This record gives sequence, C-alpha cells and structure tokens, in this order.
Amino acid sequence: ADVAVLGAGFTGLWTAYYLLRNEPSLRVVVLEGEIAGFGASGRNGAWCGPGFPVTPGELARRYGREAARELMLEMHNTVGEVGRVVEVETIDARYFRGGLMRVARGSSQLPGLLATHEAYRALGLEDDYRMLGAEETSRRVRTTGARAALYSPHCATVHPARLVRGL
Repeated sequence: ADVAVLGAGFTGLWTAYYLLRNEPSLRVVVLEGEIAGFGASGRNGAWCGPGFPVTPGELARRYGREAARELMLEMHNTVGEVGRVVEVETIDARYFRGGLMRVARGSSQLPGLLATHEAYRALGLEDDYRMLGAEETSRRVRTTGARAALYSPHCATVHPARLVRGL
C-alpha cells in the first residue's frame, strides 16, 4: 500500500514515522512545498510539553473527570515518547527533560496558580504537579519577586530543526 502525507512539519513527520513503525511494508512519501520543518515545526520555541489549549478544569467540565485525566496522562506520556524516539533513532535533537515551572511573581498571579494546581489535584494528578513555596522556587530559578511556583517534571526542550531533520 502507498500513503502520501501532506506536509513535513511535526504532524506529518510523526504520522509517517508511526505508519512505518507499525507497518514497515508501507510505502510512505511525505510531500512538502519547502523543506522539512520550514514552518513553525522547525522554528518553534524548543518546548516539548504536555500543554493543551483547554484547561484541565474545563476539560473535566466538558468531558468528565476520567476523560480529562486520561488526556492529561497521555500528554505527559507524549513528552517521554519524544525522548524515547530520539534515543532509539539516535536523533541529535538535544532533548533535555528538565521539567516546567510556572512562577507567580506577585500576589495577583498566585490565585491563578493555586487554581491550576487544584484543577490538577481534582484529576488525581497531584504527584505530577507540585506547588513550590517562595524559598524552593528561588533555589530552582532566580527571578525577582517569586512568590510560588507550580512544577511538573513532564516537560522537555528539544532543538526543533534537528528533531525535524532526524525524523
């Protein structure tokens, strides 16, 4: 069978990768008008994180607690899967899993941070999202006025163009 993938950004390249991994006999061609990663995929901010454009609380409201929890866990797994693939395929994407901190730099930012932490706790993800006090936050990152931070180990950085070329 033949498969054509339109676009050599991350979506197209990961699609081709998993198609071939799951069915090596496929003939897959990736079509791109420029070069692989020409657009945002090759020039992004280097973040490989579990972000989703809808908050955990809103996901739970719309789809229920279990669906929201499962989605967040899959988003966490995705960060590790990128690391696994770059290791197995020996892609020099400079993958580094250092975690993510969302820092409250004043009293006005603290309620939002606490609400986000509570939304994760309500999904049973308290082991994945930890509140850090001002002192621990300051030990981890030097920033003026840090009051607290929300930390998660589920975030990495990559060199986006190297990852695109490797895929």
